Amino acid sequence: MRYRAEIDGLRAVAVIPVILFHAGFDVFSGGYVGVDVFFVISGYLITSIILDDLEAGKFNLIGFYERRARRILPALFFIMLICIPFAWMWLMPKDLAEFEKSIFAVSTFSSNFLFWQESDYFDTAAELKPLLHTWSLAVEEQYYILFPLFLILTWRFGKPLVLTSLFIVFVISLGAAEWAAYRQPATAFYLLHTRGWELLLGVFCAFYLNRFTPSLSPVISQFGSLTGLALILLAVFAYDASTPFPGLYALVPTVGTVLIILFAVAGTAVNALLGHRSLVFFGLLSYSAYLWHQPLIAFARHRSLTEPSDWMIGGLCIATFPLAYLSWRYVEKPFRHRGNLTRRAIFVLSITGITLFSAIGLSGYISQWSGDRHDEVFRILSVKDGWEDKDPCAFSGPVEITEIKRCSDSDSVVYLIGDSHAAAISKALRDELTKLQIRLISWTENACLPIPDTSREPLSVYRNCAEYKQQVFDYLSDNPAPTVIVTRWRFNIVGDRFNNGEGGVEHGPIGLNVVTAGDSMPLDQHIEQNLNKLAESAPLIVVNQIPEAGWDVPNTMAKMILFGQDSEKRTTSYDTYVDQNRRVNRIMNDLSDSIGIVFANRLICSDESRRCKNSVEGVPLYWDGHHPSLIYSMLISREIVKFLVPPSE
Repeated sequence: MRYRAEIDGLRAVAVIPVILFHAGFDVFSGGYVGVDVFFVISGYLITSIILDDLEAGKFNLIGFYERRARRILPALFFIMLICIPFAWMWLMPKDLAEFEKSIFAVSTFSSNFLFWQESDYFDTAAELKPLLHTWSLAVEEQYYILFPLFLILTWRFGKPLVLTSLFIVFVISLGAAEWAAYRQPATAFYLLHTRGWELLLGVFCAFYLNRFTPSLSPVISQFGSLTGLALILLAVFAYDASTPFPGLYALVPTVGTVLIILFAVAGTAVNALLGHRSLVFFGLLSYSAYLWHQPLIAFARHRSLTEPSDWMIGGLCIATFPLAYLSWRYVEKPFRHRGNLTRRAIFVLSITGITLFSAIGLSGYISQWSGDRHDEVFRILSVKDGWEDKDPCAFSGPVEITEIKRCSDSDSVVYLIGDSHAAAISKALRDELTKLQIRLISWTENACLPIPDTSREPLSVYRNCAEYKQQVFDYLSDNPAPTVIVTRWRFNIVGDRFNNGEGGVEHGPIGLNVVTAGDSMPLDQHIEQNLNKLAESAPLIVVNQIPEAGWDVPNTMAKMILFGQDSEKRTTSYDTYVDQNRRVNRIMNDLSDSIGIVFANRLICSDESRRCKNSVEGVPLYWDGHHPSLIYSMLISREIVKFLVPPSE
């Protein structure tokens, strides 16, 4: 197979958007498609090499695995080794345990399965995983194991049968990816059976170019290659985390890659661009750059108490390439050169590395849960556990009404409705009401504003919300009783994630989740009217917007302790709270006097200091960046009870 400089240039076009996407630069919202470009390139290059060897009658499976080991493992093991001491110094216990698991998974070529089980690729938690990016290496490694074996078994029957079989697999894989992209997105993203069709596109390119030497007019070659590059760039800049992927949408960047492989011949503008020595140089560094970028960015986020600035993240993106050059020059190249290490030495070192890192992963994971490190850190982080209300009368989402009725067989009942903020205070409120022999029926649905005739896009994601509200308000109409509403008012009304103005920035889509009213009435007025109407049939208590912290409070406090700082000094601005909740507070102030309003901000915010506490005597008031912990929920619940049971009673 002849060397094609433009393919190395295409590697650079693929890796740079991936790096900038993981860095969080919104303009590269679809930068993750660079991995899809890599898959097609891998399918093409590996198959081209195998076909040349098969036709020459010299294909050797051991030799193939030797080349793959030389290409992949030295740099991968080097980066893993670099990561370990920083993980031990900077990661929280749970994060460290997950890192140790990933060390084991990467060593056994199964990290895609691990991350598939742990989190969605686009979750906030995912971007903090230093080895998240190795999922794509695992997919390729699994492909390297299976594909050569398939060719060895089927080659004797002729190319037509081989290609027919591969095409059937391609159709099944693409169909599975399209189905899973909407129903099981994590499965679609991480696993080989939904990614295999992308590799097969490259395989088909290799078979075609192995058989034919295209003789195309310059016009067709120019048009085809330019279209290919345009398709890749379109996906990079137009796609985002909400794009169903990798189903049919993934055809855009992958078909674009196919067009470049087939049409970017000498004399075309794309060939000249991708074949330019600067892009080729970055393409040669692409594997090392891919390995370096995610640990750099993830560890920076772990080490910082606030979200790292764009300047810092940008600097780390730039630093990726000098580091990539060093690992390419002094790790990748020496191991690829057969004169430096024999086949036996490569296999011995590979097996040793796999065994060593697997042992480190297993032993480290086990030891991290022994509880012998950072007792204070463990104590603070434990606030993330134990807040869930597991009572039989705590319900989530649409349920069988008979279950609600079962819990209503009491002389004194209180309903708690709302979203995850309501669920967060449910346990504390239940404990307070139980003391008064009042039964709490907690009925919540995450990310659902508990106001009739409102909706949030996309409906496919929030489809349970409409059914939940229909059930709740029909039931309350027929079975009125004192009701408590707790929800994340500001986020529902404004749609933006919280930014405390001091480095605490909540991750997630911005401005995409605004709730709308079903009538022509403005949302604020619609909320006010429906709350007043609900209060006509039974007592109603509304908890106003619980102050949001912006940063993950337990994690931030734990980091401060780990880094030798005073965690009690971490507070947030009361003025920011007031400014960002003007619409919410206006609604609360305009509600009927018959509605009880619990001002959760008054419990932790000071008019004098203009600050809001994040903790009390070393105990976090939140279990993340905005959900109240058990101690804060208890304070809120006691205020709720004052409206339900006046002091004179």
